[in-house]
Amino acid sequence: MLFDPKLGGIADPEDPANQSMGVGGLRAAAWFEPFGSHSVRDPGRGFRR
Repeated sequence: MLFDPKLGGIADPEDPANQSMGVGGLRAAAWFEPFGSHSVRDPGRGFRR
């Protein structure tokens, strides 16, 4: 959808095509925002090996 010329502007949540499909924010800045009931991971938690 992001590369289809007919759907130009669909990344914007205010775009009518975006709203009719219920897609939400597709802009790069929104890719890393938590959504729903999920919280941000504690950066001091470390990683399992």
